[in-house]
Amino acid sequence: MSLGIQGSRQTAPPMLICLDTREPVTAQDGDNSASWRRGARRLLQHARACGWPVGHLLVSHPPAQAARWRAIAGLVPQPMEPVFYHEPTNPCGNTAFVRFTQHHGRAELVLIGNSIGASALSVALSLSVRGCGLAIARDAIATSEHEWRGLKALSGLAPDAPGAGVRIEPVSRLVATPPELRLIVGGRS
Repeated sequence: MSLGIQGSRQTAPPMLICLDTREPVTAQDGDNSASWRRGARRLLQHARACGWPVGHLLVSHPPAQAARWRAIAGLVPQPMEPVFYHEPTNPCGNTAFVRFTQHHGRAELVLIGNSIGASALSVALSLSVRGCGLAIARDAIATSEHEWRGLKALSGLAPDAPGAGVRIEPVSRLVATPPELRLIVGGRS
């Protein structure tokens, strides 16, 4: 039985983690057209429509700086979606977030968002070491080049190596879309 991830045979739906989906208030409106944001919005809409659990993991800013940040349009948490705050140096240090991921058992986690300070790499390492399957939506996440190389290295580990279980996929593969229909007339396609 597939629950919204193409090629999946799991019985539990995947869990979507929206990472650091905020931007500086000074960001220009044109910044919203970044390709990773389009991919993240598409995957978030798909997850909500399919009933996936969705959690938001946001970097915690000091109170004096909190007003300098705003949610990215189209990636705003809905009232029923939990929001967890993390320290910049330890995204998986929030025990409530860890319990949230454990609550859903062995469901695969899908990561999207805006990696601030290598938080995507830190989340990938932490979750994969705990044995969680993790898919990183490559066209729905913003990272530095250095961090991207680290994520690619993680995804290339042997299946039985510590930290294995990370895969990088485009949104189109993570979103289950039916194959296009073709009309065949007179025996020709």
